[in-house]
Amino acid sequence: CNIPEPLQLGLSMPAVSAPFPFKKMINFFKTLLTYLEHNKNNNYTKLASNYSLLAESYNQLKNRKKALKLLDSALYFAKKDKNLGQEGFAFIKKANIYTYKKQYQQAQKMLDAAIKIYQNADAKEIII
Repeated sequence: CNIPEPLQLGLSMPAVSAPFPFKKMINFFKTLLTYLEHNKNNNYTKLASNYSLLAESYNQLKNRKKALKLLDSALYFAKKDKNLGQEGFAFIKKANIYTYKKQYQQAQKMLDAAIKIYQNADAKEIII
C-alpha cells in the first residue's frame, strides 16, 4: 500500500488559537495514524504516542468513550514496543478521563498502574 507521508499531502499541525482546534487536531492525528499504520517500518512508539494525543483531543470534546478506546490502542502499541514511558502516559490519560467521569476508583487503578510502570522504567523513558 503506497500511502504518501503526511507532509507530502500538505498536512501540517493546525495553528493553535483560542479556542483550541481539537476537531482539526483529530483530522491531523487520524491522517498521521493512517500513514504510520501502513508504513512498513512500524514504529510502535509513534503509534502509541499519536493514539494518546488523538485520545486527548476526543477527551477535550467530551467523547470519553472514544478516548478510552483510543488509549487502549496506545497501550497495545506501547506494550508491543516495550515503551514503559508511553505505557505509563496512557494510563495517566485514562485516569484523567475516569476522573472526569467521576469514576474515582477506576481512576485510582489507572494511576496505580502508571506508578508501577514508572517504578520499573529508566528515567529516560518517563513521559509527563
